[in-house]
Amino acid sequence: MAHALNAALKMKRDYELIRKILLKVEANNGQCLVYSNPHETYQCVIMKDAGLLDGLIHENADAFVSCITWEGHNFLNSIREETVWKKSKRKSVTKLDKCRLKF
Repeated sequence: MAHALNAALKMKRDYELIRKILLKVEANNGQCLVYSNPHETYQCVIMKDAGLLDGLIHENADAFVSCITWEGHNFLNSIREETVWKKSKRKSVTKLDKCRLKF
C-alpha cells in the first residue's frame, strides 16, 4: 500500500488525459468504463474527488467510471472545442511563465 501511495504522490494532474476521459465517458452513453492503468486511475480518482465523475474509483485498484456529474458536464462544455482547449492551454502556460521564480 505504501508503494502505491508513494507512486500517487508523484503523479500530477494531466489535463489532456482528463479531457480525453471525460469525452470518452460522455460518448459511452452511460455504460461503465474501466481504467486500470495507474496514471488513468489516478486521474479518475482526482476527478471523482473534484465532483466531475461518478463510479467505483479507488486509488489502488481499477477505476469503474459510470457517469459524468453535473459539474463534470459543465467543465467538459467549457473545454470541449479543440480551439478553445488549445487557447486555454496557451493562456495557462503564459500565466505559469509569468509566475516562475527567478534565482
